[in-house]
Amino acid sequence: MTMTRYGAKELRGMTLKALETIGTELGLVFTKHHSRERRARLILDKYNELDLQAGPNNAPSPSDTPALADPKPEFERLIDSAAQTDPESPQRGGAGRGQGRGEGVTDDVARMRALSKVPNPLVQGAISRLFDTWAARTGCDAVRLTKEQAIAMGLAWTNALEWSRVTEKLSPGVMVMLMCGWTTVNVFLEKSELARAHAKRLVAEKKDATASLN
Repeated sequence: MTMTRYGAKELRGMTLKALETIGTELGLVFTKHHSRERRARLILDKYNELDLQAGPNNAPSPSDTPALADPKPEFERLIDSAAQTDPESPQRGGAGRGQGRGEGVTDDVARMRALSKVPNPLVQGAISRLFDTWAARTGCDAVRLTKEQAIAMGLAWTNALEWSRVTEKLSPGVMVMLMCGWTTVNVFLEKSELARAHAKRLVAEKKDATASLN
């Protein structure tokens, strides 16, 4: 029974599993470190080796093995310069951000590495507002968060929300509306504090004026 042979272009479009099946039929052994391009190259080399062993009289006709004897130069270049990890290899991953994952890196470690490096403005604003309200009610400005404290707490809570996947359940449209609503409320509360302080000054000035007349 004649073994089905594939050209360079066909091999390049196959999955790792399909290439492994072909390699097994040829007596090749692949590991998880063999990329798709590397497996295809080894299969093509094996074809050529079998042709040499069979001799010129038994070599397959060109119609049976299109582009096997002379692979496309571009594919040769890709094979020579290809990385040793394949996009379908389990060695890659990392929370969907396209970062390579080294051997031994668990899903949790990859998720942790993919967490945001800057706080979500909505989260940071909410935390800052909490302490601003506390400072206003107690009359102690020292209670307000510094810029560094607000960023640190905002980033910590941003990562906590990302880890719990709460933000993944909210559509981008909902996040935009929440940001809009929170910004409006935040500005309104700040202006309300200024308005109350101004009203108190007016009342005090009126009392002083009345007292001076008496």
